[in-house]
Amino acid sequence: MPTPKTHTLPLPAGTTVVLHTDGINSRWAQAPSPFVLRLPPQLLTASVTHHFRSTRDDATVLAVRPHQRHS
Repeated sequence: MPTPKTHTLPLPAGTTVVLHTDGINSRWAQAPSPFVLRLPPQLLTASVTHHFRSTRDDATVLAVRPHQRHS
């Protein structure tokens, strides 16, 4: 197995990162509902999987919202 590539991205507070395999139609990201984008990561992944999963392929969705730092 090849060594995984990693990337580090600075994220503004409140940002949610969504990664998915090709079993999820990327159409969801073209005009996502503001309601869906405000969902907690667990519900966001469930919604994207439910509405945009290909029935002919496996699918994985990962959503992460980093903790906000309090100063």
